[in-house]
Amino acid sequence: MTTRFLLAQGETEKTLSHKIRSGEFTRISRGVYVRADRWHQANERERTIARHLAVWKTNQLSFVFSHVSAALFHDISLLRLPDRIHITTP
Repeated sequence: MTTRFLLAQGETEKTLSHKIRSGEFTRISRGVYVRADRWHQANERERTIARHLAVWKTNQLSFVFSHVSAALFHDISLLRLPDRIHITTP
């Protein structure tokens, strides 16, 4: 969930900050959050995909995922999950 989405749903900056500090929300990346219980239930692949989607949701650039990041979304078997997000821009 983005900050913009949460604010549109009735959260305030103050309540959002409180939920982050209290551990109710986990920050995935700048301006993107997930409920902590869902984050803890997710496996490492799901967390990696969530981090990638957070970049896609908040980035102003036109890009596609490339290399190992693209393989992740095409459900190609990987020796290990990407520790970086690979993108290609026009």
